[in-house]
Amino acid sequence: LWRDGFTQVLFHVATLMPNQTADGTEGQNKKRHIGNDLVTIVYCDDPLSFHLSSLSGEFHKVVIVISPAHSPTTRPPTHFRVHLECRNSSIRPCFAPPVSFVHYLHLPTVVREMAIAADLAARAACQTMGAPGGSLQADNWVNRLMNIRQTIQRHGNGGEGTR
Repeated sequence: LWRDGFTQVLFHVATLMPNQTADGTEGQNKKRHIGNDLVTIVYCDDPLSFHLSSLSGEFHKVVIVISPAHSPTTRPPTHFRVHLECRNSSIRPCFAPPVSFVHYLHLPTVVREMAIAADLAARAACQTMGAPGGSLQADNWVNRLMNIRQTIQRHGNGGEGTR
């Protein structure tokens, strides 16, 4: 769970979720939660080894792939390649360039903001296409968040006046 004054994000981390439930079924909790996410964040040591087709289901509209952007001799990596893969071509241009190179100190913030923007774009695209996950109008907090951010941009933080 991550939150600031206006936004709350719940990340499903597959490696931290239990494999087995009380009734003995394996992996069902992971599939139930992660399988319904519109945005998936994947870490790969080799970005060429990941294929969008490896994620099945109707969801997973946007995949953010993170990989080290360094030579094999540089350890630990100082920069990372952040690559976007979208199942719907109308989603990508809305919120980010297809590939970014990010310093490790800024990686959490960049990926989190990219994931939030990707979720909004994916919800809007799903709503337009009538696909699963398109409940943008039902999410009043989305409109509220957008209005708050616009107000802050127009009027500045802490009564500093307009920018």
